[in-house]
Amino acid sequence: MDGQVLILYHCNEQNKCLKFLNEKDYLISSNEDGIWLGSGMYFWDNVSNAKFWKQEKIKKGNTSNLCILCVKVSGDNILDLTDLDICNKIADIWIKLIKKGKIKSEKNNMPLGEKLNILYKIIPDFINIYPVIKVFGKYNKTPKNNLFCYNINTNEAEPTLASKCIYNIKVSKCILEKEQFFYKGEYIND
Repeated sequence: MDGQVLILYHCNEQNKCLKFLNEKDYLISSNEDGIWLGSGMYFWDNVSNAKFWKQEKIKKGNTSNLCILCVKVSGDNILDLTDLDICNKIADIWIKLIKKGKIKSEKNNMPLGEKLNILYKIIPDFINIYPVIKVFGKYNKTPKNNLFCYNINTNEAEPTLASKCIYNIKVSKCILEKEQFFYKGEYIND
């Protein structure tokens, strides 16, 4: 879908957010190598999730001023790991690279983030083809609401708030606009 624009949100320390806002090519990058999406800057697809993340940072003892950023991002060329067919294609690429000796076979059971970091490192144009990655994350402790009920432990298909959409931006060139997020005239920060 060419021309799609995503509106995404990020929560972080105010000094890092200000640097992100003021420097064109700067990303508040994570060097994540675990179960998520590898290195890059992480974003939520809605404000509530960014507010949730802010509260999680406060619970973990982050006493810095925290703020929420809002960006408009080109939605073209997303590595959409919410799509089973795409996940299967990436898994096939991984296996082919093992068979060609580009990746050691014992690396097959590593976490997703590490696999993605390796793919972006050894496939030269991967970062240009897929500058943004999308995935769903399961958050079992998501608070219930009064609109609908769900059971995170059931095998039944049902609507849920426990699934969160997460984006990882690998390069700043896909960010079209950026600003500090504010709601009803007030910045959402400490």
